[in-house]
Amino acid sequence: MNQEPATLAGIASRRIALSRGQAASKRRLRSAAWALAVGLLVGVVPVLSAQDRASESQVRAFILLRLAGQIYWSPESDLNNRNTPYRLCIYRNREFMRQMRSFLGNQDVTGKPVELIAADNLEALGQCHVAYLGDVSEREIDRIVSAGLLERTVFVGSSRNSASAGLHIRLYLGPSDTFDIEINRSAFAAGGNEPSAAFVKLAGKVYGSMDDVNGGRP
Repeated sequence: MNQEPATLAGIASRRIALSRGQAASKRRLRSAAWALAVGLLVGVVPVLSAQDRASESQVRAFILLRLAGQIYWSPESDLNNRNTPYRLCIYRNREFMRQMRSFLGNQDVTGKPVELIAADNLEALGQCHVAYLGDVSEREIDRIVSAGLLERTVFVGSSRNSASAGLHIRLYLGPSDTFDIEINRSAFAAGGNEPSAAFVKLAGKVYGSMDDVNGGRP
């Protein structure tokens, strides 16, 4: 899991179109998002190619499924064990969970089985390697940080302050209908993990430092 991605080179000029809901208009993802949604998933998601359209939820699913391979996990993480499944939690979003299950099918990701878990409370997210929260509130972020969950799970939110308020990653559709990411490196440091250099380069904003251990907060 801890190998530097080799699929990012040479894709900066390529584009992918995605359709949102039933809208027919094509929206171009900027090169960074294309790299995340396509470049990191070559060989994993055969339905996706440069000519394909994908819904917003599909692109988000692609990124989340491949995300574990963009992180250098702490030596203590059980994800370093080849036989350990990648546990991906979806927080309070049954429809997206259904879409994830439908998309994934019985496929593995980079040789690892994926265990999708529907979580209805924050405490349950401690069992996950990665947890997708969607539009998370600052109150929930405070609870996650205060409970020390950053040390056990990598959190991905879509709300405005997800990364700046302390979570690991913000993944969101920007005002120009392009997917963007933000990274909080100090949140990663709290669990002894580190985002790959290639992944950090794709971020529009990077908060904190790998020397911090409290989610970027004073």
